Amino acid sequence: MAGSSVGTIVKYGATTVTEVVSLTLPDITHEDVDLTELTDTAKNYRPGLIDPGTIPMTLRWDANATGAGTTIFGKLGGAVETWTIAFYDAGTLTFEGFVSEVGGEIPEGGGSITQTVTIQLTDSEPTYAVVA
Repeated sequence: MAGSSVGTIVKYGATTVTEVVSLTLPDITHEDVDLTELTDTAKNYRPGLIDPGTIPMTLRWDANATGAGTTIFGKLGGAVETWTIAFYDAGTLTFEGFVSEVGGEIPEGGGSITQTVTIQLTDSEPTYAVVA
């Protein structure tokens, strides 16, 4: 059965990030190191360093609330933390990362004010654990 986004919880340490509207899972990539020499008749590549990627999130801004959603601006440039995304029916994704970017949008016409947050994963790949 495909996982559902309903009930997904995002945490850093023991703090739950509230009002999460959406998030994108990281695109984990690695460099392609070009080892081609002049005598080669075809390109010659080897895998390079892994880039664990980023996780961009959109939060609904609530200036009257207390908790992670309103304090995440203060996390910019802060320490590396353990983050967990707990999927309602499909397991958990755990990774080390830090807040690398914050922003927001105030829409016209009375829509919800949103806050954008990007988490830069550090030197390790995320760990996925299946719920038993």
